[in-house]
Amino acid sequence: MTEKRRVATAKCSDCGNTALVEDESTGELVCSSCGLVLKEGEISSKPEWRAYTFEETQEKSRVGPPNTLTVHDRGLSTTIDIGKDGVGKWLKGKKAQDAWRLKRWHDRTRIRYIQGDRNLSSALTIINRLSDKLAIPRFVREQAAYSYRQILHKHLARGRTIHGLAVASLYAACRQSNTPRMLREFAVASGTQRKEIGRLYRFIVKNLDLKMPAADAISYIGKIASKANVSMVAQNRAKSIIQRLGGKLSGGSPLCIAAGALYVAVLAENEKVTQKELAEASGVTEVSVRNQYHRITELCEKNEVKTNGGTAP
Repeated sequence: MTEKRRVATAKCSDCGNTALVEDESTGELVCSSCGLVLKEGEISSKPEWRAYTFEETQEKSRVGPPNTLTVHDRGLSTTIDIGKDGVGKWLKGKKAQDAWRLKRWHDRTRIRYIQGDRNLSSALTIINRLSDKLAIPRFVREQAAYSYRQILHKHLARGRTIHGLAVASLYAACRQSNTPRMLREFAVASGTQRKEIGRLYRFIVKNLDLKMPAADAISYIGKIASKANVSMVAQNRAKSIIQRLGGKLSGGSPLCIAAGALYVAVLAENEKVTQKELAEASGVTEVSVRNQYHRITELCEKNEVKTNGGTAP
């Protein structure tokens, strides 16, 4: 069935009628009054198929995924499917063997035998795998991949491990975007010592001249609270305390501040959460939590910020 629609943005050159009809199947623009064909052979950019779900759109689309820095060739390479041909039929016999051979050589030549390409491919694989483990958003991965590409461009990788630089690049990207991920989590997920990640992180920040925003203690509240089973009411109270005190809490570790504010909040809500539990959830010592608790309590009293809390044991 021919699909037609009216177009009111043009005028017929013969009769002056503005009610023109566009035939999308033939690409013709026809006057509805005198039948004059004004244009023909127009190319339609619309797909000739219909899709009702996102999965169907991805399957029928003739274009690939967008360019990405998380793949060494930016996602512009060709993929050979050894199972089916162009019309969807399964390959058999010699054709299947030829397709397998083509795929094998194609995979071998995707990464040129140059140290930089192989280095970049290995590092991006580590970044993507670690991001999946820690549930890191896509835009943070892109930032980490960009930082690592800059490291290779400036020849800063010499004498340092690919694995360590990749982990440190991802940690730096999380710090840049204020994504709450602890150094301890990177150490456990990657199998790298915290001291080594911290050393490479400082090296990357210094040599790439990265501008790191001030760490926000509020962003760590939810992460610590979920591990220590703190209620949402106490979380909101802790966030409110940190917001009201503002810059007066500067100078301390954001993890310690978050844990101390949560301890103030759980005492106010009479919740049975100990300093030890908060210390383990945040990766700091009980002494740090206790010191921040006393510091926050004193600041609240001086600035008349109500906490409605009890006293520390």
